[in-house]
Amino acid sequence: LSPVAVPMTPKVWWGWILILGGVLLCGTGVRGRRVVQSSHQAPPVLVEGFVMSKCPYASKFENQFNADVLQQPGLPAIVDLRLLFICNYDSDLKSNFKCMHGQDECWGNLFQLCAYNVTQGGPGNWTWFNFVECMSYRQQDIPYNAHLCALKFHLDYDALKACVFSLLGQELMYAAMHEAHRRDVRASPTVFVNGRKVSSDEYLSAVCRAYTGTPPPGCQRAVLEEGIA
Repeated sequence: LSPVAVPMTPKVWWGWILILGGVLLCGTGVRGRRVVQSSHQAPPVLVEGFVMSKCPYASKFENQFNADVLQQPGLPAIVDLRLLFICNYDSDLKSNFKCMHGQDECWGNLFQLCAYNVTQGGPGNWTWFNFVECMSYRQQDIPYNAHLCALKFHLDYDALKACVFSLLGQELMYAAMHEAHRRDVRASPTVFVNGRKVSSDEYLSAVCRAYTGTPPPGCQRAVLEEGIA
């Protein structure tokens, strides 16, 4: 694997990997259970997690969000989780991306981004997230564990690899760089629920508050523990 080169084209693809020039912060995780597939029935709540694929605190976020939110009855059906990956870029060349934990992390970011893209992730489709958690289980092996994790969760590895090494994957990274500057996100993890920045102790309550449909059974926990009306 070699540094990722991104062509300077005017074509903008919306992506869910984040490129951030500037100071980056990464502050370890316990593996959660696999997310069960589910169908959604109402407009989902958008959750955006700004992370780095080899950052221990990113793994902690993934596990906590899985346990606190996605393992609650009905919650996987109303959540649209997106991971946005924080990296640096060469401000002179604007082509070679550099990650806080090395180039392997840049490739890990791409594999996890493309997993969402290839599986058309969203409410009711959590194959991509199970793949991400599988990779994060041994962060030291990222990105070289992508193949085994793809096999484990029946993700088309050829399609995944094609995305990673394609112009699409590169353009997703380049286009997302503009979103990085707009949000000015510098720490992994930084989490937004429907555009509002939230702390790690309010993931469930924030999702339940933001949902405009009939609250699923899992939101009862938020009612009891956090007093949501």
